[in-house]
Amino acid sequence: MELSILKMRLQEGAILKTKRGELKFLLPPGYIHDHNSKIVLDPDKRVQNGIQLMFSQFNAHTSVRQLLQWYKTNNVSFPVRRVGLNNPIVWEIQHEC
Repeated sequence: MELSILKMRLQEGAILKTKRGELKFLLPPGYIHDHNSKIVLDPDKRVQNGIQLMFSQFNAHTSVRQLLQWYKTNNVSFPVRRVGLNNPIVWEIQHEC
């Protein structure tokens, strides 16, 4: 019972933050929160190019599995956002399919 009440209060708090425009969450690579807490494209050109490459290769390969295989075969790294201080972007090479 206590856990359900706690969960309900946390959800209500998130809803209130959303209504005030204060709710922030971890964004995918390619997007950041600017100084006004708006979601904008990442200004880092390397990140932008990495995301654009992923979409262009997906158009060529038409499946996520084929896309992953292309990254693995060509030893291409991809931007990944890690949870932590300032949620830094790291570049990783996929080793498994």
